[in-house]
Amino acid sequence: MFYNLQKTEFKRSIFNTKFVISVMIGTFFCYYGLTDYFLYDSQDFGIINQVNAYRAWFTAMGIGNRSFYILLVPVLATLPSAYLLLEERESGHLKNIITRVSYKNYFKCKLFTSGISGGLACALPPIIIFIICIIMYPAGLPNTPANTWGFHPEGLFENIYIYHPNIFILLNCLLIFIFGFTYSTIGVTISLFVNKKILVILIPLIFYTFFNMVLEFFEAFTFSPKETVFPWLSARANFISVYGELIIILFVCIAICTSFNRKEKIY
Repeated sequence: MFYNLQKTEFKRSIFNTKFVISVMIGTFFCYYGLTDYFLYDSQDFGIINQVNAYRAWFTAMGIGNRSFYILLVPVLATLPSAYLLLEERESGHLKNIITRVSYKNYFKCKLFTSGISGGLACALPPIIIFIICIIMYPAGLPNTPANTWGFHPEGLFENIYIYHPNIFILLNCLLIFIFGFTYSTIGVTISLFVNKKILVILIPLIFYTFFNMVLEFFEAFTFSPKETVFPWLSARANFISVYGELIIILFVCIAICTSFNRKEKIY
């Protein structure tokens, strides 16, 4: 029974209009960020691969003036399936499910499948844009020392980038997936306490934006939420600041969801 529930919930989380819309929105803003690189790539630097797919990807994702993807990524995580719980509660579908499987099993399944859809919705746009970047630009680094490149990622995975830039991009897309997985669980948790669907999307976005602003004001960049999306934005990002923050959020959400027992909210 639990396997069938998991299979059904996974299909509902992935094969729905909101998931497609989320990926399309993310891809649009990633591409809009890439357009900021078009002015740069028209210049003749006289250096092999000074204009390259990796610098184009970094510009699209986080260092360009039009890099809005990093500001909206919590919305992409919560939009596909985070408020499916509200829809199930309003329709009475949730009550039927709870009579057939245990409450904890249901929420374990809900958190996992929502996390997968949120992670994919966040990770697919950067992957799509990287493929576009490879098509448009050389997939090679400049033939000069790294300190002459103008920009190159520092801190977490820095050495991997210098020798294996494709693996570096892949690792970052995996981290984006983990971020989307985590923030999707925030949306599911919030849906236990609110009845407005828009709040399920807005609250994670406000949480993300507020702490970015506060921590940057106090120059505590290491723990800024956007560093958990792109740790290469700061040389001070490390495994503890990135993965530690996401793990804490994830476990808090799991603990709240699996211990929630207010039946008037469920039914």
